[in-house]
Amino acid sequence: MKKLALITLVLFIALVSNAWATILYEYTGSLTGGGGSLITNPNWQSGNGQTSLLWRVSYDDTTSLWTYNYTFNVAASPGISHVIIEVSNENISIASGSTPGLMDTYGTSPSNPGWPSNVSFPGIKWEDLEGEYRWNWNVVTDRNPMWGDFYAKGGANTNLGYAYNSMFGTDTFGPIGDGNNGGWALVPDTDVVGKVPEPTTLILYGLGFAGAGLYRRLRRSK
Repeated sequence: MKKLALITLVLFIALVSNAWATILYEYTGSLTGGGGSLITNPNWQSGNGQTSLLWRVSYDDTTSLWTYNYTFNVAASPGISHVIIEVSNENISIASGSTPGLMDTYGTSPSNPGWPSNVSFPGIKWEDLEGEYRWNWNVVTDRNPMWGDFYAKGGANTNLGYAYNSMFGTDTFGPIGDGNNGGWALVPDTDVVGKVPEPTTLILYGLGFAGAGLYRRLRRSK
């Protein structure tokens, strides 16, 4: 009976550990317009649907790489001209992506209407999107996720659209997770895989120690 209890405990720890690992290495979130977590100008505030950015960030432990998958939708004309995501520096190692992105430092300029003043950051830019109303792209890299900024511009010079996250240009130390942490998007950081959030690791260690302690108690009672 005691051996059965020990086997049950081990299986339980294994199942819980596997579930936590799945949560730890996959995050989803979104930014939405219309008074939500995505700031948009009037051209992208009306129309069918809602201007939004959605993402899914997942880690593949067989390749030790993160995949950052993004989908940006606009509610009305104009279509999308370019999008920019923040990264922590201009030397991010990119294994692959849906299309080549332009790495540079971006800020206020005529090509980025509505960009808040006195804000600049290293980022990756995808442009010449041919006025699409929905665009999906991805980045595959060894860099862990962080909370960062997003910007998009509409494609018509006479009917501009733009959008950016509501906490654009501000810092946060919030834990990585689902959602948008109050107004940011998940983007690649400087840190490489291996520096995964410590709390879950500590919890798993604690489960291991608890299991070992229970096993010792079962042996003593026997």
